[in-house]
Amino acid sequence: MKLPLLAVAVLALALGGCQNSKFDAFTAKDLPKVCAGLGQAYAGFVIVASTGKIKADVVKKANAAWAAADVICKDPASVTSSTAVVKVAQAYAALISALK
Repeated sequence: MKLPLLAVAVLALALGGCQNSKFDAFTAKDLPKVCAGLGQAYAGFVIVASTGKIKADVVKKANAAWAAADVICKDPASVTSSTAVVKVAQAYAALISALK
């Protein structure tokens, strides 16, 4: 687990202050669509999981994945080239916390 955290730290240092207009255009135009699709998929999963036919560990992992995605998807407009590294680090932390 230390290696991914170190990689995020190195990436943060490397990209700090950088701006990428293509990335910003993607996040402004496409990220809300991606998040909407993820939200719909997760909502469908929750309905199916409520039947009790899915193993508890699979439900736990799906919930953890959604917790990580939700860090970004609750406000996709806030994700820019200058905030992406922090958002990814927050998503990673949410994932690890949810899996504990």
